[in-house]
Amino acid sequence: MVEDSYQYPSEPNQIRALEIYLDSATFDNGYKPMSLEKIAQQIKSEGLSASSSSIGRWKKLFHFDKRLELKINTVMLQDEKDDIKSKAISKATQETMDRFKINGEIIEDMYIVAKLFGEKVKNDIANNRFNREDIKLAKDILFLTTTREDKMLDRVANAGDTKISSKEILDQFNAIDVEIEE
Repeated sequence: MVEDSYQYPSEPNQIRALEIYLDSATFDNGYKPMSLEKIAQQIKSEGLSASSSSIGRWKKLFHFDKRLELKINTVMLQDEKDDIKSKAISKATQETMDRFKINGEIIEDMYIVAKLFGEKVKNDIANNRFNREDIKLAKDILFLTTTREDKMLDRVANAGDTKISSKEILDQFNAIDVEIEE
């Protein structure tokens, strides 16, 4: 966060006036701070002394408006970063969903090919016509079809940022205390 170079209030009532001024300006109210009169009332309700005219002087002396502008810019910068991050996550999620859809279509097509080719190989075997190449090809198609989804799921599982080793899992498991009531 960027620090401002303006003089900072030193008295408790001045500090509190600045805090209320900045905290009252939120996104929901369009970053419009509380009126000086309301700030004075809140400070008085907290047991400190301040008038709206003294808060007006502090506002100029301690650059309340510049500090509010800095707060707004900082919030907007953070929102932009979060928005960029959100878009990147959304794009990655959409790409993963698209891959799953394509993967499902490929698996469906391969099952049809495997079924038709398997029927041919089965008929050949029933008629004592053994073609080792066809049998090997049928085996390869079935192997690729049945393991494709597992490989896709493995890729998704490994897409996470952090991986936990078996030792870490064992250490976490050993750290668990179990109390047995009789």
